Amino acid sequence: MQTLRIAMLHLAPKLGDIAHNYRTVEMAINIAADKGAQWVVTPELCLCGYHFAARIGTSWIRPCPDGWIDRVCQEARCRRIAVFLSHPERDTQTGKLHNSVFVIGADGTIAGVHRKVNVIHKSEAWSSPGLSSVPIWVPLCPSGF
Repeated sequence: MQTLRIAMLHLAPKLGDIAHNYRTVEMAINIAADKGAQWVVTPELCLCGYHFAARIGTSWIRPCPDGWIDRVCQEARCRRIAVFLSHPERDTQTGKLHNSVFVIGADGTIAGVHRKVNVIHKSEAWSSPGLSSVPIWVPLCPSGF
């Protein structure tokens, strides 16, 4: 029987301190991988915290994947782990903002993106709802990868 070790990261982001939160998430992903996690799941809005829009606005939210997501993809590939990475994103075609999760496979590729469908109107007024929810296939990393 094959087992799956999942790390559910419990982080306390500093509201609006994106650079600090990037470092915190990177460190937590590495600790989880060192402890044998095969899947690492970050908390929602771990990069900015809830209620960030009033403090730092939304102009920092870029189309994704961005350079930081690319680094997380490289780390996932090197560590042979899948990462479920919460990251706000700006749609390249519509300019709408989304509260998204990027599903990064153990090969370092983005297997899919889920845009939150049911946004909370007050705390997520900055975010547009995604249109649908579809399953994203994330295979376990083969031991010979």
